[in-house]
Order: sequence, then C-alpha cells, then structure tokens
Amino acid sequence: MSHTTSFQLCTETSVAESATSFRRRWATTVAVVTIFVHFLVFLVVGGWWYFIVPRVKQELDKPGAVVTSSHVFLIQQSDFFVNYWYLFVVAAPILLACDFLLIRYIGREYRLRAAIASGAIIAMLYLAYPLAGSYILSH
Repeated sequence: MSHTTSFQLCTETSVAESATSFRRRWATTVAVVTIFVHFLVFLVVGGWWYFIVPRVKQELDKPGAVVTSSHVFLIQQSDFFVNYWYLFVVAAPILLACDFLLIRYIGREYRLRAAIASGAIIAMLYLAYPLAGSYILSH
C-alpha cells in the first residue's frame, strides 16, 4: 500500500504551499500595520494643513509680503481642509479600508515585500507633501 501524503519532505509542492501559506498569514498583519502608518501620516498632513499653513497665511496677510501662486494654492488647500474637515473624517475610514484591501491583496497574491514597499511609497508621497509645502512657504 503506497499512499502519498502531504508530509513528504523537499517536494516542490510543499515548498510552494508553505510560501503561499506564509504570505497569506502575514499579508493581513502587513496591511494592518500599513493602514496604521497611513493613518498617522494623514494626521501629520492634516495637522500641517490645519495648524501650520493658517499661521503662515497670517504672516502673508501683512503688507509688503510676497505671495506667489504656489502660496495661494497651498493656502486654498488649507482653507478647504479647515472649512470642510468633516468630509475627511467621513472619507478617511473608507479610504483606509480600500488601502487595507489593496495592501493585503498585494501581499497575498504577489509578495510581502511588494506590499511593504507599496505602503512605504504611499506614506512617503504623502509625507513629501508637507515637506515640499513647508519649503514653498518658507521661500
């Protein structure tokens, strides 16, 4: 009686199944950590729009201040965030849920490294916005 079992060592299918199982287990954890980081990044960017840009706006309201189109664009975005902050409170959970599903899908179907890289790139792009904006407002 010869039976094939799934406990055969060093078979290609068991290695592939093991890698898939590992990815599926850790994809959800990577997605949860990623949306937590993205939420913190959203708080940083929102805080920048809500607290920092209005202070600079007050300084630019003084006579003789040079206001460029970049300044006006950033101030308009900040005004929109300050006046309609409740829209972001409603949209944030929806966007974070979509973010979770996307990162988990990438982690499960492709690679965990790709999911981590995708989350890191998204976070860096959002964090680059206040950095570039601060540079624009200071010059």
